[in-house]
Amino acid sequence: MKYEIPKEIRSKPKLFGLEMKELIILLISFFLVFTMLRDLVHSVFTIPYFVMSGGILLWIVLPSRNNPGLKNYMSFYLLFKHNRQAYHSLDIQKLLNKTLLQEERKAMGELKKEQEAVVPMVHPAPFNKQKKKNEWLKRLRFKKREKTRKKQVKKEKVLRQTPSVLPFLQIHEDHILMKNGAMDILQITTKDLDSMNDGDLQFMLLSQARLLRSYFPAFKEVALNFPANTEKQKAYWLRKKEKTIDPLRLQFIERKLFELDYLEKERTNREFFLFLYAETPQQLHDQKKQFIRAMQQTFPLEELSIEKKKDVLFVLNNQNSKL
Repeated sequence: MKYEIPKEIRSKPKLFGLEMKELIILLISFFLVFTMLRDLVHSVFTIPYFVMSGGILLWIVLPSRNNPGLKNYMSFYLLFKHNRQAYHSLDIQKLLNKTLLQEERKAMGELKKEQEAVVPMVHPAPFNKQKKKNEWLKRLRFKKREKTRKKQVKKEKVLRQTPSVLPFLQIHEDHILMKNGAMDILQITTKDLDSMNDGDLQFMLLSQARLLRSYFPAFKEVALNFPANTEKQKAYWLRKKEKTIDPLRLQFIERKLFELDYLEKERTNREFFLFLYAETPQQLHDQKKQFIRAMQQTFPLEELSIEKKKDVLFVLNNQNSKL
């Protein structure tokens, strides 16, 4: 005799693969979506609203992939009903395997360290050979130091583009020879305009206006920042230092010299210069005399040395570097 084994002890009535309660909930949801909730949506979004709502409702009643025997809405219900404070047993075999693996890795690491720590035996070389080797190494080091010193002493190369770009050819005491003419640089002696009265200011303005009306050749006024020059003060304190023996005075003089060095390195003064241009050195000499005579009562002009002219041209053409 054959006995049939029932697959389900208790079966629920289904229609289209859905239970009766699920089918009723789905019909009510569709009714709400297409009637009452439709008024809450803009007319432009009606078609996407129907498509999205229908798709979501159908997906809710489909079987869940991760939870066999349950639907998607049941999975959501379990997700929110889940008790996070409940204890869950862990896989003991998995934990034991992890601990054993860690112990094996530690043992392998210790073996590698021991193998690396083993140093092969090396017989000591004779004393004479070792001495020769040390002398040879010293010679090599000395040669390397000499090469590095020679590299540092080498002069900096001037780029080939620099002479073609700059218009200067030669610097003389009374003029600077250029590719197209000559020029000279004079320093303007400044005055405190804030401490002057109205009459002095008006006199200076009128004299400057007269100069500009009478002088026609090209000139340029340039303002540059130069480091503070404290050579005279340093020379004074150095003379005092040579004559004194008192340690307290020597300490005071050393402090003054340190302050002057600091001022030269850190502080800059705004200086004003006058650039005069001419076609020939003779014309430049005459124009320079005219300018010095005209500005003698307002802002007197001072002639510069060749080193100062070089510094002015260097700062003018290398504005990101210090002297």
